[in-house]
Amino acid sequence: MLIIVLATISIPINVSATTINSSKGIYGTYTSFNHLYDAYQDAIKKGDTRKQEELLAIGRSSLEAEMEISSDIIQPQYDPDQMYWINQFPNYFSYGRFETRSNGITLSLGNFKSYWSSTDKINGWNSVYAKFASSSNWNNTNIMKEQFYCHARLGYAAIEAEWNLEPWRTSMNPITCN
Repeated sequence: MLIIVLATISIPINVSATTINSSKGIYGTYTSFNHLYDAYQDAIKKGDTRKQEELLAIGRSSLEAEMEISSDIIQPQYDPDQMYWINQFPNYFSYGRFETRSNGITLSLGNFKSYWSSTDKINGWNSVYAKFASSSNWNNTNIMKEQFYCHARLGYAAIEAEWNLEPWRTSMNPITCN
């Protein structure tokens, strides 16, 4: 006789009630980031700026919630040496380099993972930071981290082979990652 046991793991998300109704998920009335993204693109096509602003607010609060989930995970006790994290970089990216583009410098990262767990996001970010933060091209760490987490969302990670973190940005659209 074969018995199958299914377990559900629930991760609490501490997000303010003013940004998301507690009876809804982190994406408001949308079932996933992909649905939120599609609704945002539809609002752009229709020129509905009010809807765009509403969706951007959900995008911002859901990205904050996703980043908080990752920060709440207990990290293993690794050697704090920067070389440890630099050596972890190939576990997450096939390449990384600063490039000059028409709109400014970008850190291009070759993503080969289609799914990024919360632990992958923490460790991937740590490896990127350790490898590139000492560069003179590095700037606006908080926005670069937001761009990183935005790209690591399920909707993007599965389709984006290259992530571009732009150190010149001082703000970011939480739905398009730009």
